[in-house]
Amino acid sequence: MPFPAIVGQPIQGRTIAPQSAFSVGSHVGLIGAPASTVWPGATGGVAMYVPFRIAQAVRVAGFYWMNGATVNGNTDCGVYDVSGTKLASAGATAQAGANSIQTVALGTAIIIPGGRVYYLALFSTSATATYFISTALTAEEARHVGITDQTAIGSALPATMTRSTPATGNIPVFGIYSGNVP
Repeated sequence: MPFPAIVGQPIQGRTIAPQSAFSVGSHVGLIGAPASTVWPGATGGVAMYVPFRIAQAVRVAGFYWMNGATVNGNTDCGVYDVSGTKLASAGATAQAGANSIQTVALGTAIIIPGGRVYYLALFSTSATATYFISTALTAEEARHVGITDQTAIGSALPATMTRSTPATGNIPVFGIYSGNVP
């Protein structure tokens, strides 16, 4: 998989997000300014998976996402290995705080080894919740850079992701943080 390229810069104390050089942001250029947008999926229960690759091990202390104007339902944010196994997630978390970054710290940080592909995952139970999302890509462009989604999920991210062709090219503002809360 050519996307994303390995970036050999230190990550300690940083975040990894779809818009970063560690993920699709380095390949698609400007992906559009994010705006408060309804979560994809007419019935909620949709997870989005965005690939990233790191050159060295990273400590994952927690997850974040940017809520939009309407907060509703539960959100889960996590990280998966390339085989689709969930390594860690925030767990079902009530979306709180309109137009603000919401963070969830892991009880115990994990270390993910470098030189591998992983997937950032974001999930919402609500069909009306909004998040800050860039809508500049088409579904085909999203598929080309490795973005995938999964529908009909229960109340949180599953233990194993199932890849499917993305229905949209939407890229939310979310990610993992390794040190201080973003």
